[in-house]
Amino acid sequence: MSSPDAFQVGVALLIVGVSCFLVGFALVVLSFKYVKKAAPKVDKGTIQCTALGSDARMYAFLLLQVQDLRQDISVKWREQQDKEVICRILDYLPGSPSGIYVNVYSQGKGSQGQIDASLERGNYSVDFRSLARDTRTVEYEMNSRRHYLLFEKYRQVGLTLLTIGTVLAMNGLALVLRS
Repeated sequence: MSSPDAFQVGVALLIVGVSCFLVGFALVVLSFKYVKKAAPKVDKGTIQCTALGSDARMYAFLLLQVQDLRQDISVKWREQQDKEVICRILDYLPGSPSGIYVNVYSQGKGSQGQIDASLERGNYSVDFRSLARDTRTVEYEMNSRRHYLLFEKYRQVGLTLLTIGTVLAMNGLALVLRS
């Protein structure tokens, strides 16, 4: 290949390589930084505290799985007979006896109330516990809003473009410098 042709091919490779590198870099940065909020999700229901805990008090729980970056949770409750209950958001440990220490992210007590928490990825329990030894029926409303990385699925594409762009740009630079 003659020197002017090598120079033109080298410049073309350099331009394409730098372009691929910049697009890949932008995708990688967006995949780590751009956080989007989803529409709020509402879950309403009634739960009966009929399971016997280690402290001989009745309880029930809802399993909550956070699979995104973060999730904001708000739980409102009302006991149907206006008797007090404890409502907590805590780590979920399958197979563990009730009463074992886990992280408690939010806690409230009363015949009705509201608790809020912002939770990272993981498994959590929304726990309703009777203060006495008799059963309770609790109406609840759980509002959640998840935060997720919108461009996370494009991270591998961005890394591939970074690699291809680097190789093309270096080969183009080598051709330019040789000619």
